[in-house]
Amino acid sequence: MDNNFSDNRNSFLDMTFLNSINWISVIHKIIGIILMIQGVLASLTIIGAIIGVPIIFAGKNLFASGGNLSDYKFSKSINEIKKFFINYKKYWKVIFMIYIAGIVSILLFIVILVFSVINASKALPKSNPNDGIASISTTNDNNTNTTNTTTDQSSNDQSAPELDELHKLMEEVVTNGDTDALNKYSKEQLRLLRNTLYAEKGYIFTGDLKSYFESKPWYHGTVADQDTIQLTDYEKAFINAVREKEGLPNINNDGSVSQTQTSNDSGEELDELHEVMDEVVNGNESVLENYSKEKLRLLRNTLYAEKGYIFTGDLKGYFNSKPWYHGHISNQDSIPLSSEEKVFVDAIKKYESQ
Repeated sequence: MDNNFSDNRNSFLDMTFLNSINWISVIHKIIGIILMIQGVLASLTIIGAIIGVPIIFAGKNLFASGGNLSDYKFSKSINEIKKFFINYKKYWKVIFMIYIAGIVSILLFIVILVFSVINASKALPKSNPNDGIASISTTNDNNTNTTNTTTDQSSNDQSAPELDELHKLMEEVVTNGDTDALNKYSKEQLRLLRNTLYAEKGYIFTGDLKSYFESKPWYHGTVADQDTIQLTDYEKAFINAVREKEGLPNINNDGSVSQTQTSNDSGEELDELHEVMDEVVNGNESVLENYSKEKLRLLRNTLYAEKGYIFTGDLKGYFNSKPWYHGHISNQDSIPLSSEEKVFVDAIKKYESQ
């Protein structure tokens, strides 16, 4: 298929802020921090005593010697150290218990911290670079403003608001015959809705549509060849209704374009191509603002079609219906483009990516 496709007031926040705090988690963290500090202090006490006491006694005896090293007896310092630890044995037992409690508190803090992080990560919704209904921001036909799509994403990771909207629209348009239900959508949104049907069937996209649909939890791309995807009459009727709103020709199940819509297409595409190309090459690139992304895509590929490139997907059916088209080149990279044609293609790609 196509390979390129809602304020909380401050007062409300003030009222709900305290209610939004997880007080149990806060208390856990405070207790954990206190225990951790206690453990660190206890550890420093033990380590300080073991290292510091011998140094103190050694310094004391060295000081008492008056600088006469011959009067300094190292064994005296050792005996005083032993005596110190024996006399204060009962205190060291208490300190040792505090030390053990400190280690336990540190481990407890780590467990609480890890548990909190895991729960917090589970509570957060998945980041979605394409939030919105079918959520690529689009530009209207007159390119005067940018609109966002209208359906909110559910916090449930397995929800599929795009599919829900698609099937509701299909019922409105096909079953109820209300094609006006499509009027509220821009052409870019129509493009996304149309391709959502193919995404549901597992088509593997490229370009902007690839990243868009891969961000959806319900999408699983398994079909590389769009031509193998079969459409029911019901689905085909919906696709054609959408394409009509987009200003595109209808398609049949085999991907070909309805001849009734192309009987008057003898070279008009080529005339338009060269007129627009002349404008762009001569510095009037803004002429491309008058075209939707889908029309720009067709315009760009018309250049390759004129040179005989063999297309696949919907473009295959579209260009095969043109009396001037004769596909005979399968490798697009082998098609030489003049410097003017390269400028034209690059300009269109720039507008397509906006």
